Amino acid sequence: MTEPHPPGPRQTPGGTPAAADSAGTPLFSRGYVRYALGLLLAVAVFNTCDRTILAVLIEDIQAEIEVNDTQMGLLIGFAFTTVHLLAGLPLARLADRVSRKLIVSIGLLAWSVMTALAGFAQSFGQLLLTRMGVGVGEAAGSPPSHSMIADFTPVERRARALAIIPIGSILGLGLGMFFGGWVNEFFGWRMAFISVGVPGVALAAVIWLTLREPPRGYSDGAVASRPAGDESMLAVILYLLGRPSYRYMILGACLAGVTTYGRNIWEPTFLRRVYEMSSGEAGTWYLLIGPLPSLVGVYFGGWIVDRLALRDERWYMWFGAMACAVSVPLSFAFLLWPETHYAGPVPVGFLFALAMALVVGMWSPATMALGQSLAKPHMRSLSAALWSMIYNFIGLGAGPFVVGVLSDYFEPLYQADALRYALVLAGLSPLLAAVCQLRAARTLREDLALARQD
Repeated sequence: MTEPHPPGPRQTPGGTPAAADSAGTPLFSRGYVRYALGLLLAVAVFNTCDRTILAVLIEDIQAEIEVNDTQMGLLIGFAFTTVHLLAGLPLARLADRVSRKLIVSIGLLAWSVMTALAGFAQSFGQLLLTRMGVGVGEAAGSPPSHSMIADFTPVERRARALAIIPIGSILGLGLGMFFGGWVNEFFGWRMAFISVGVPGVALAAVIWLTLREPPRGYSDGAVASRPAGDESMLAVILYLLGRPSYRYMILGACLAGVTTYGRNIWEPTFLRRVYEMSSGEAGTWYLLIGPLPSLVGVYFGGWIVDRLALRDERWYMWFGAMACAVSVPLSFAFLLWPETHYAGPVPVGFLFALAMALVVGMWSPATMALGQSLAKPHMRSLSAALWSMIYNFIGLGAGPFVVGVLSDYFEPLYQADALRYALVLAGLSPLLAAVCQLRAARTLREDLALARQD
């Protein structure tokens, strides 16, 4: 099923095509577009909150259920990402054919219920099943959201608009750690899962009842030239992976994600073990030195790259490479600085963590924008799914798992510092990510030109 093709778009005062009816009236007011983007921001918040709240609860779950760091890395990583990857591509292809809001609302309902059920788990196996259920549900959230955001906003503002996805992810991560940490302090880890799962059910109903979809391709000046069903999923995947810049963009994102997810998932435990904090304290400090400055960095990263790309589209990748390279020494300073050194009331290492958080996610809005711009309008959900599923499988799958394995390996020698050195080793991957992003820039202009051809 595809949307009907209304008359072509009119031009806005700035020359940007806008969705319009036959009388030239825009299909969506600015206020409604902001509302729709706000709903999709909320979806991204719940998507990441439900996915990562487990990280701040590791110590307390281990005290009740017998699991080691390797098993916890598996729960957070591959148990989620394997089913996420397998479900993501078919669901994204379906979203390119049918109602995207239907896919998002059903997915949100499913992963919220599975998150709440984790609060009733009595064994590692039961936790494993709930995490796999969350992975299937969340596969329906991000790709259709990317596609709708791209259709709501013109290309010259697309990186900033798509920045709401990583911003929502960062908010979800930070709020999950903060809220989950304090709920755990007072009510236990089981209630932490239940308290973040139940509100998602209500949001799913709001999405279904109030969200209206933009016609596919309107932000580019025309509706999709043909229905998504004209090509097989394999044909679309081969088209996208046939673009060198797309391949290297994905590889760069994956390598950056190993450090991003490894740090995000294990940093609260690092604070609890090395700085001897409670779960509430660790969640609070993590919010202050990680997600909050990252919000600023991601937004301004999208704002800056939108402007730089007006001069040369290769800045989409050049800027990301710079951000990845700068994040590495800041990460090492945070992890290796002695925890006994303070600048007033704040550990010195936390200042480096804050600086790292500002730059570490700046690559993501540009990558999300390119994931849409390198694809033709009728393949945008699948494009978002393809790169984000691989990114999540390697980043969220390998990152936390590798850190957990390294922590267990180093534990006999370094004890409480084992996790510190595991995170240091995982922190080298953004340097390789920067190399891949520079390589993607070499063919970017040619691949973008091909995507613009009918």
